[in-house]
Amino acid sequence: GACSRSASPVPLRLTGAEASDPDPYQNRSLWGSLSDFFRRDARAAQQGERKLPQVQLCLEDHSVERKQLASKLQSTEGQAAMLEAQFLALQEERDELAHQLEMATETQREQAAHIDSLRAQGQRVLQSSDDIGGELSERE
Repeated sequence: GACSRSASPVPLRLTGAEASDPDPYQNRSLWGSLSDFFRRDARAAQQGERKLPQVQLCLEDHSVERKQLASKLQSTEGQAAMLEAQFLALQEERDELAHQLEMATETQREQAAHIDSLRAQGQRVLQSSDDIGGELSERE
């Protein structure tokens, strides 16, 4: 399968330029490429071709910057707390308005049902008055 391939195959014969500059595409597996890289890196370091960069740490006292950053942080935290309070107040207001809307919708539904019942009652009254009027005209 894919795992049976050797991580870093060694060619049987290397001559001249091939020995010093191996084909970078010779081994296309990730592990082979990494091992080639580290081998080249170690060889270059042994030959002194590659010098590691010198890192200098500047450990001066940065008390002014530290105070400014602390002040900025405190200000930002204050703003965040204020925004959170505003957010909570707006959520409460939204919930109250949603409740008011729900109550108004329920009231509208009840009024619409009451109007429908009054219409039906009015229709019955008109129908019965028509019936009574018809009976009276028949009697005359």
